[in-house]
Amino acid sequence: MINLFFIYDIIKIRFLKWIKNISMKQLIISAIIFVLALVFVIIALNISKQNDEISGFISEEKMQADYEYFWDFIYNGYPFTEVCERKGVDLKKIQQAGYKYLSDPMMQYGYYFFYKDLCRKITGNRYLGHLYPSDYFDYKKIFKWNTLHLIKPHDLIDDFYFYVHQAEVISDKNIGNFKNRTSPLIGTRVYSKPFIQIIEKDHIAYIEIRSFLTTELAEKQEYLKALEDFFIETANYKHIIIDIQNNGGGYIENYEAIISPHIKKDMNIVSYGLYSENKYTDTYLDMFFKNYKAEKINRKEVSYIENCGTVKNDKAYRLEEIIAARPIMGYEPCEDKKFWLLVDSGVYSEADRFTYVCKATDFATVVGTNTGGAGANGKSPAYIVLPNSGLLINFDFMYGLNEDGRCTDEFGTAPDIYNLPGKSALGTCLETIKKLGERTNF
Repeated sequence: MINLFFIYDIIKIRFLKWIKNISMKQLIISAIIFVLALVFVIIALNISKQNDEISGFISEEKMQADYEYFWDFIYNGYPFTEVCERKGVDLKKIQQAGYKYLSDPMMQYGYYFFYKDLCRKITGNRYLGHLYPSDYFDYKKIFKWNTLHLIKPHDLIDDFYFYVHQAEVISDKNIGNFKNRTSPLIGTRVYSKPFIQIIEKDHIAYIEIRSFLTTELAEKQEYLKALEDFFIETANYKHIIIDIQNNGGGYIENYEAIISPHIKKDMNIVSYGLYSENKYTDTYLDMFFKNYKAEKINRKEVSYIENCGTVKNDKAYRLEEIIAARPIMGYEPCEDKKFWLLVDSGVYSEADRFTYVCKATDFATVVGTNTGGAGANGKSPAYIVLPNSGLLINFDFMYGLNEDGRCTDEFGTAPDIYNLPGKSALGTCLETIKKLGERTNF
């Protein structure tokens, strides 16, 4: 780099020699030129100094330590590496390629996007097992409320997401906002009021539920009231079509609110899954078995275990859950009321769980295509925190199985009725109702 102080000295010496042999007019012009040159040199010196001192919020060494911690988790703690590899993902190649980016200074916002892109490469752009870095929305609305007590250090995490949020506010683009997170298999988790349509008066009604994620009290109240009003209005309707296509999940109580008013006694649901014990999952496993009374069983006790597709997850559990009957005051559903559930590959997480429950209990006939999965992986996503930065990484600590003993993240939950050729899930459902031989006007 050219020594800018040396250039400044040369300009000053030549200016002093020049001033002895010029007129007043020339002196003024020369003084102006000198001042401009001086300003240029000062600015250049400042820029040069800043460039020499450019650095990220953590050093290159700490970024590499975070990176190695992350990959140790992927190989030893993340339950779905075998699924990723079956999808054609070369984990070693992705790992080696990532090192070249760690020498570039990054601030918190860029660091989040580095790991977001990395997780998408690992999962083949599918969010297998909820693997992705938490953005500010997830940190504030989900992590801070649900699993904060299981993760430390709090100050490091809070500091990281403070600066992520500041970057979002300054950019005014909300690129990292949860609402803009999209994927072919995650659907949407942005809450919107259920959409209701009467298809055939006094006979067929339709409700579309885009998300089960309600993070505000007002959203929760609006959602539950919309459900209750809909059920009361359609109490004498024979067919209720529930459309959860592209529903990316949310909270279990929001789909239980659909079932509870329509059962006369508590409903039991049994599901199975696999897991492995390691330093990344042990805390969550302890919580899972303690809080949900899951039963540890031998792998051989799991039905269709030969289809599970994993050696890594060598332990098994059986989980029995209860959905309580909760009638709505003033609501008397007609006899033989039939529910239909419309699904697609965008049905993910708790929406996939709802699909599994409907099939396991015959609460509803499922119509559409295979779901996106992830509804049987324990109870809710877990977190690891990168030790030098505070970035949170989401993941499922259980390897959930569908009714065929296959990995739910790999194959999803199959519908009872697949879409007819050239027809949508709704079209197929209506055609199926017509074939029942009932009176219809559509």
